[in-house]
Amino acid sequence: MRRAILAFLSLAATHWPGTLAGAADESLADRFRAICDAVQAHHVEAPTRQQMLHAGIVAMYRAVRVPTPNGLGREISERTTYDQFSGLLEMVRPKPGGRATTEAALDRAFLEGVSASVPGGLTIMEAKESKVAAQLAGNRYVGIQIAVTMDEASKRPRVTGLLEGGPAQRAGMKEGDVIEAVDGDALDGLTLGEYIDKLRGDEGTPVTVAVRRTGEKEPRTFRMNREAMRHATISGPAGPKGFRSEAAEAAPGAARPGSFRIAGAGPIGYLKIEAILASTAREVREAAAKMEAEGLRAVVIDLRQMPRGRGSSETHPAVLLADELLDGGTIGRLRLANREVTYRAEPGSLFPGWPMALLVDRATSEHAEWIAAALKANRRATIVGTVTAGLGASRSTVPIGQGGRTASLVTGLLESPDGLPIGDIAPAVTASMASADEPLDSPTQDARPGVTPDVAIAPAQHSVAGSGPGARAEDSSLKAALEVLGRALQRPDTAVRDGKAKVPAAGGRDSG
Repeated sequence: MRRAILAFLSLAATHWPGTLAGAADESLADRFRAICDAVQAHHVEAPTRQQMLHAGIVAMYRAVRVPTPNGLGREISERTTYDQFSGLLEMVRPKPGGRATTEAALDRAFLEGVSASVPGGLTIMEAKESKVAAQLAGNRYVGIQIAVTMDEASKRPRVTGLLEGGPAQRAGMKEGDVIEAVDGDALDGLTLGEYIDKLRGDEGTPVTVAVRRTGEKEPRTFRMNREAMRHATISGPAGPKGFRSEAAEAAPGAARPGSFRIAGAGPIGYLKIEAILASTAREVREAAAKMEAEGLRAVVIDLRQMPRGRGSSETHPAVLLADELLDGGTIGRLRLANREVTYRAEPGSLFPGWPMALLVDRATSEHAEWIAAALKANRRATIVGTVTAGLGASRSTVPIGQGGRTASLVTGLLESPDGLPIGDIAPAVTASMASADEPLDSPTQDARPGVTPDVAIAPAQHSVAGSGPGARAEDSSLKAALEVLGRALQRPDTAVRDGKAKVPAAGGRDSG
């Protein structure tokens, strides 16, 4: 259930460049030029235009399972203008075949090859998808506040969860309803993404949804207005709450009642960071105030299962969160194409004087591992788990071409307080890395450095699910963290220092 909801909320950010259909009069060369201009202007380690063109042409030939022309690399290197690139692209373009049986599929293969050649990859979104992605990053998704999956029997979306108090729940929709029509349009033969697109719209706009309920012959019709939804980016030992569902791990809602205390672990709290968005720093402040009121004196912060794309691609929300956890000191550095930026924490922090353990794993990546590196370098937390992903990249969304399209790409490299890189970005993929029968995938990432934990847990013993205290008997990382904090609480110098947590919600520095 949790995965279904997350897929729903993040769907706007997962479109491949092949969805860049282009205007009727826009050629493949025009689209290539727009991509090149965006990459050259913003990427921290931009490949050359010739490298991107080479990767795109080779990807087309691999798609039709035909050997690339002899001397292709030399021909490309001798061309320097977009007019020359366009002429070469037209001259060497293969005929459709293999898995690219249409001209559109051939274009898509070219764009996929171009994207794969950009270190860290490239995601292109149309204007409407860019708008939704911005809503997600700001934690203000607009919709009817349901989660859906594809029903195999009817080939239509089935409701798998409803946000308590959301438009759909108030209107009377229930889990298990199969959606048959939206605003009178039958949902036949569409993909799940296309179904969801029909449910989206501007805040406050009306929508009519017809559903088929199990055991009923006639469909039911519900009318409601779309609303903005803020979903919580943190959870406690009980896991996320907010969606009405039979599943235990429903998608999170705005309210977070309950305790952060770990049962049977003494005065130790547990806080799972689900995503790092604009509201996360404020939510952690609120959680810290609740923990203090509960009389807790130590905390486990779980940053496991935070892969690329879990949260905002921008650095600002991560800076806000790190600032709340550090009592001064350097958070880290961001190396851009033409300059470096150093971020420092202000004096005063949450959990003052509390022993802190931070859980990480191989899926802890980008800004999550940047925060882990900051806490380790400033000796603020004991890092427990496995080496992190080593994907030390900061992504930004930039305009591309006309029509409101945007591209998400790596614009900065994250570095620890001592200036060392957290990891690296995937090297540009070229056709020479794989045979014609293999996909254009990134090389292995096993050799990337990442953040090394203070207390290392063997991957075989490490809880991959990161399911929290409810499963701590099988969670070696959490067990080790509790042991570390238990010993720290026994030390005489661990008494809580004078000071107060930062004021929750009101007066904060974040924009959530």
